[in-house]
Amino acid sequence: MSCNRLNTMILFGLLVGASMLGLCMGCEADDDDDITDCFDPDESITTCLEDYHCENVTQGTGSCGADGQCELSIPFCVDADGDGYDTSEDCDDDNADIHPGAAEVPDDGIDQDCNGEDNCCATGPEGEAPLITAVDLCEVPGSSATCQAQGYSPGSFQTEFNLTLSDADADLNNPYYFLIINVPPALSGFVEQDLGSGGVLRVRVCGDWVRGSELAYEVWVQDAAGNQSDRSSGIWSFPAQPGADDCEIP
Repeated sequence: MSCNRLNTMILFGLLVGASMLGLCMGCEADDDDDITDCFDPDESITTCLEDYHCENVTQGTGSCGADGQCELSIPFCVDADGDGYDTSEDCDDDNADIHPGAAEVPDDGIDQDCNGEDNCCATGPEGEAPLITAVDLCEVPGSSATCQAQGYSPGSFQTEFNLTLSDADADLNNPYYFLIINVPPALSGFVEQDLGSGGVLRVRVCGDWVRGSELAYEVWVQDAAGNQSDRSSGIWSFPAQPGADDCEIP
């Protein structure tokens, strides 16, 4: 949705509240008048965030840059408690034990699975959770032009996360991934492919990375039934020189 379209919508009273809830995807908006959607119908839904709030958003596909345009092509949302659900889905984003699909504790007065009631029967998704058996990081060769096209500076490049997955009940159909790194703080995405009982899932992230510095990450995936894997974390050192740790492109 463009800024002009949003400004037009502001004139329609009650439509504003409903529209803004959709645009901010659960983020807490401030009093600025320049909040707009960061959605391209041909891309994944993304939200442009600055200081982790819905502010200064303009048309684009990711995080807000100096020119006011969204820069990152991988969607990400605020997830305050780090449980893989942002506040558009999570009914208590300050508690990692409360989120859609969580195990419900009967009759404790708390809606753990965010289904709107405290009941005895909601125990989370059925089936086996997927496993992340390996995480390998590398630099995508020749990716600087791709990143610059998204608004990054010359010398930027893509870091690729290669996640080796296995799943006993073979429902890694169009899985979701969740990734927390230092810049930006959180990413999530829908992968339109059928990994079945396992395979390698590749996630590429552009950034103005500082060569020789370290990247700390935490990553997990979710299968078609909503089961989430355990979280895998680690630290990777950016290659000091281009080509020193290039990905082997399949």
